[in-house]
Amino acid sequence: MKTRLMTVAVAALLAAAGSFAQAADQNVTINASVSSFCSISSSANTTQTVATNGSGHVTGMSGSPPSITFTCNAASNVALTSTNGAITLGGFSEGSLSPAPFGFSNKIEYTASVTGDGSPVSLDTTSAVSASGSFYSGAAATTTSVTITPIDPTNPLLASGLGSYSDTLVVAINPA
Repeated sequence: MKTRLMTVAVAALLAAAGSFAQAADQNVTINASVSSFCSISSSANTTQTVATNGSGHVTGMSGSPPSITFTCNAASNVALTSTNGAITLGGFSEGSLSPAPFGFSNKIEYTASVTGDGSPVSLDTTSAVSASGSFYSGAAATTTSVTITPIDPTNPLLASGLGSYSDTLVVAINPA
């Protein structure tokens, strides 16, 4: 009987010990590191034509301005760069362009600008081949237009039968 009583007491003690068990918690910290990026998803009207009259002078641009659809997950900067320094006869860089005959011109200077959420970033090829600045102060996913305005030279342009006039304007959008 004592053995039986002892067995019951041990069983009761073990059962009571389970009711005093304590839970244990551990926090797990989860982090992520995301790099800033900008990407261009589409563009339109990327070939532009300078309109001229029968006297060899610039009258403006024909067609709609170029537009660029982009995404940046952080603040961004934009840079405008003219690869030739102007719209030049034969597509030569302005520095290697032969002088035009007296009374004629063989290049078309221009201005280009793009506006984000602040002041426009503008390039004037009469004084520089590139310009850059702040574009958006935070993340942005939108479409922007590039305004290109050719500057009529004082002298008439040489005929393009001597070669076409061309330049490439590079629009670079990068994280700030």
